[in-house]
Formats: sequence, structure tokens, C-alpha cells
Amino acid sequence: MTAPALALSGLTIRDRSGTALVCDVDLTLEAGSVLLLIGETGSGKSLIAQAVMGLLPAGFTASGSIAINGHAPVEASQAGLLRLLWSRETLLLLPFLHHDVAGPYRASGPIYVREAAMQQPAAVFRDTLPPSFPRRLLSLRAYDANGLMRDAEVVEGSDALSHLQRLLAVPDVPYLHVHNARPGCYACRVDPA
Repeated sequence: MTAPALALSGLTIRDRSGTALVCDVDLTLEAGSVLLLIGETGSGKSLIAQAVMGLLPAGFTASGSIAINGHAPVEASQAGLLRLLWSRETLLLLPFLHHDVAGPYRASGPIYVREAAMQQPAAVFRDTLPPSFPRRLLSLRAYDANGLMRDAEVVEGSDALSHLQRLLAVPDVPYLHVHNARPGCYACRVDPA
């Protein structure tokens, strides 16, 4: 039997005042399975994910234990960045502020980064798509200079180049964002050449 992908034991999360927001959660997620957390806004779904990744808001604390991919459990208070093994390559799940604007479209979220990519310079693609795009469903978002969304499309990655060119031609759109639409996370920013 393989080790669980994720095992939580007695996970409790407290806010800055010491009030318990999530209490004594035990959970086991087997490799290849899917878990859906359902609850009202403020019920602690995101806090559980943040605790697993070691990304709780400042002043929040976690207790209990977290084990990932069969590794020895660590105290929840010591959880670092979630490390996943994928095809013998380590992926890091990192927090990233990808749209730092002062409006309603300010956005941050987790991104997956191959550990080996942390040692490489950033890749630049001109008039061509990154090799991962054709295999994915993509969300393309066009923003104005104030960070407000002016247009958006969801497209098959193999068709993305013409859609990116069309969105860059929209008046008053100086940049685009590309997100992986399924499961979604930020992929990159697109600027005109």
C-alpha cells in the first residue's frame, strides 16, 4: 500500500487573538484521489490549504501534524512550502502576487514552479507559445493601464497565439495575463513587442 499523498492529524488553526478558527481536523488523502472541501465563506477551507503550504497569514498559528507523500509528519507550525513529487521532479507551490494593482483585479495565488527552474534565467518567448501552452486550456485576460479587465477569453492552448494577438490589439490594453484554466493558476504576463 502506498503512503497517503496528504495526512492531517489534529490540525487546529488560531488567529492573532488565539481564537480557534479550525479545530482538530483529521484528514487522509490517498494518492490519485480528489478531495472537495465545501463550506460557507469563512469556514476555514482556505486556512487548511494555507496551513498545509506553510502560508498562514501573519500572526496565525497552526498545531497538529502534517505529512505529505509519506514523509515523516511535521508539526503544523513548522510546515514549509509544500513540496510535491511529480515525475521524479520536485515542484514547489509558491505564493505569488501576479497582479499588483490598486483596484478590484489585484490578484495573487499559488503557482507551481519546478525546483530546477529556480536556477535558470526567466524564459522569454517572442511570437511563439511556450511549449506547455498547446496542451492546456488557457484563460486570457486583457487589462488596461489601471489594471481593469477589458476583455477575456478561454481558449485551447494550441489556438492561443491568434487570440493573444487579437487581445493585444484591443485599444488601451498594454498587457495580458495568461492563466491555466483547468485547474487554474497564473502562467505568465504577455506584453507587446
